[in-house]
Amino acid sequence: MYYDALDAATPPCELFIKTLEGVHHVSVGDYVIKGVNGELYPCKPDIFEKTYESVEENEQALEFLEASRKKLTAQQYRTFKGQIEAGDIKGFSKGLGKVLRETKK
Repeated sequence: MYYDALDAATPPCELFIKTLEGVHHVSVGDYVIKGVNGELYPCKPDIFEKTYESVEENEQALEFLEASRKKLTAQQYRTFKGQIEAGDIKGFSKGLGKVLRETKK
């Protein structure tokens, strides 16, 4: 990551990242994400929000899973925990809701 100018007439106040695909400009509001090999990439907010879940949501989901653990089989618990760890909070919520409704019957 480094700062540079977009042209010769402006000061070097723009952020750039050297990626595996070349140099990318980071716009104000972009997220900077780390790839699996430690490489950095800029990511537009709309793409980020569609692709990733916040750590806070994952922590809340794990807390809720732990609170519901006694109502689940070991396999259900492992499946739901895997969904959370993969960032599939919507799938986790839908699946756990269904299981908990069925246990009330």
